[in-house]
Amino acid sequence: MSDYFKAIVGRENRKRNDNDFYPTPGLALHALARVCDIPTNIWEPAAGRGHIAKELEKIGKNVYASDLNTYNNPLVSIHIADFLNSETPKKCDSIITNPPYMHNMAENFILNALSREEITFIAMLCRMQFINSERRYKNIYSQSPPN
Repeated sequence: MSDYFKAIVGRENRKRNDNDFYPTPGLALHALARVCDIPTNIWEPAAGRGHIAKELEKIGKNVYASDLNTYNNPLVSIHIADFLNSETPKKCDSIITNPPYMHNMAENFILNALSREEITFIAMLCRMQFINSERRYKNIYSQSPPN
């Protein structure tokens, strides 16, 4: 078995980080800003330590960062909130996040975001493999195709 194949297979068996915490590189937000007109008032509901929120603030956006968990050394002010059971913060009209993946949470985050009438812009920073799912096609993309 090649070393490359062993590395790919090994990923499936490794222990997940606590709370599914995998910070998003700042480059992802700058790439998003190059292809989208990012709104001004954003809710980042899976903020972790605040990596996405910090990058959004750097480009002049107002960000309400929240997370279900607390982390040491936050980069921005983080509110404790359960996204799936919280009201949209006042003045927020968009959601940008890297959702957690464990237990279909990314799918739940997307469906929850789509159900919020006050939200006009949603950017879920997901792995490319996430789009390859018959169930997600039926549950999400057939009614709300990504763009």
